Amino acid sequence: MRALAAAQDVDRLRLAITAAREIAFDWTIEDDRIVWDGDHDILSLYTRPNRLYRGEGFRHWMSPAGRARLTSVLDDMMPRDTSFAIEFDAASAMGPVALEMRGVRVARVDGTAERLTGVLRIVTEIKREAQRLTYLATRDELTGHLNRTSLRAELAQTIEEAKADNRSCAYLVASIDRLAMINEAYGFGAADEVIVAVGERISACLRGSDVIGRTAGNKLGVILGNCTERELPLVAERLRAAVRSDVIATRAGTVSATITVAIGCVCWTRASSSRAGRSARLWVTTTTATVSCAPGGSATQGPPVAGEVAAQPSQHRPGTEQQAGGVRPGEAV
Repeated sequence: MRALAAAQDVDRLRLAITAAREIAFDWTIEDDRIVWDGDHDILSLYTRPNRLYRGEGFRHWMSPAGRARLTSVLDDMMPRDTSFAIEFDAASAMGPVALEMRGVRVARVDGTAERLTGVLRIVTEIKREAQRLTYLATRDELTGHLNRTSLRAELAQTIEEAKADNRSCAYLVASIDRLAMINEAYGFGAADEVIVAVGERISACLRGSDVIGRTAGNKLGVILGNCTERELPLVAERLRAAVRSDVIATRAGTVSATITVAIGCVCWTRASSSRAGRSARLWVTTTTATVSCAPGGSATQGPPVAGEVAAQPSQHRPGTEQQAGGVRPGEAV
């Protein structure tokens, strides 16, 4: 009767694991054999499921990053049982899938691994949902660039890294003027398309290590992780030229708009302030360009007006913009 009751308990446990779409495993390290029980449909994702009954075949199914984490668990010499959780990507006939391997590492007296026992489950949808929520929390809905909060965090990290590496970094602000006029004349949709187009043109000019975000309705911020003061005017000119290089086509039809792009560059210099431990120098480049925004139309560009003002080194305060006329609250970050 006890044996029958035990068998029934095992059957109930098997049903519960299968219903949860998980499969239990018991991997004995010495003979490299794995016993599976539960939802075997998970194993059928692999084109050669029979290989998964050996540890070598299971490792081959895992992504390189997953194999590295698994090796770290197996090589651990902790002389007691420890829990682990490994998330890895694996190939399947339907494309890549994300799997989570969670369980206990059973140790021998000398600390080497005797066996791994636990459960394996598919977490592809969970991972995608987490990525979607992270994207929504960190990105601007219109442009897809970082939002104000995320850009501020990136800037703080960039400054700390620049200080640690004894190098310069910079922050630029690109401001699109007269969007209210476009809103009133052609509707909010046309103005949104202008914002998106300007962001795309600026982003196309940046390096892979640079970061762009939208900090306000008509403002875009750019973080340059490694940029000297000497290079700042060149970068500002490249961005300015990219914005006014061509017409911006909108669904509103023939649209003529005047776009003023103001780029302020705050450079974190190597020469640190002895009191505050940091200093900043501001370069302001303002450019005005008239662009005829019409699908298939020609661009009418006015003469650029550019100027550079080198301000005196001062302590950087997030949330302020320094101009030739002094320091005032701004929408920089």
